[in-house]
Amino acid sequence: MDLRIVQKHSRPNHPTTCEKVERFQQTLKKWLTAQPEPETLEQLQDQLDAFVDEYNHRRPNRSLRRTTPTATYTLLPKASPGESDLKGHYRIRHDIVADTGTVTLRHAVELTEVVYMWVL
Repeated sequence: MDLRIVQKHSRPNHPTTCEKVERFQQTLKKWLTAQPEPETLEQLQDQLDAFVDEYNHRRPNRSLRRTTPTATYTLLPKASPGESDLKGHYRIRHDIVADTGTVTLRHAVELTEVVYMWVL
């Protein structure tokens, strides 16, 4: 079965590119190491679900001023439909995603291909 998932590598000598992902993975690994070893995939999934709940709803995050990600997200203003008073320069884009999952955009006269990665 082809899931159309493409592995991408970050550029060498650019550690900040992946630092948030690396930190999250380190936190997840430490948390899983402290748990009893699961005997089945269902038990592992239960542990992962418990981690996500702890990480998003209970564990304060220093970068979020000691609040949880859920609390921070809840406090942020959300976009809502409404009347638009568009004055000035604006435009509407209609981009097409190719079968390969890419979109071609023009930026500063250069054509750039953007690849979307789907995580299942």
